[in-house]
Amino acid sequence: MHYICKGAGAGPDDKAAGACVQARESDLQYRFTKDKVMTIDFNSMEVEIIPHFKGGEKEMAAQMFFDGKNRILHGRLQPGASIGEHTHETNSEILFVVNGEGTIYDDGVPTPLVAGQCTYCPKGHKHMLVNTGDKELEFYAAVPEQ
Repeated sequence: MHYICKGAGAGPDDKAAGACVQARESDLQYRFTKDKVMTIDFNSMEVEIIPHFKGGEKEMAAQMFFDGKNRILHGRLQPGASIGEHTHETNSEILFVVNGEGTIYDDGVPTPLVAGQCTYCPKGHKHMLVNTGDKELEFYAAVPEQ
């Protein structure tokens, strides 16, 4: 189940405080499709708390833009949290780390990631991301359909 939290700074603690509401996947995917925009303002987007994203550990806080085909997101993982291993069967993913450190597993091969680094998962390959640091891991990702 996904959660939508009010305010750009909202996070997992807000869910416990009751500041978040549950949402269906269909609500999240089509929330931004009516507006055709060229600039995405993550500062004004609600934060979605997604438990066990792609089968990962803990939860991911994310602000997502989805136009019905392509996804662009700002994500945060707390220490020990992860995005589970998944295959990009019809799309690819570009992920840029802004803050923190983690490990990306590309087709099962671990590679450390730190702020300022980017990783690319081509169509047909699999990956997972783990926050292995002691601080929040913050990143931006683009998932274009191919």
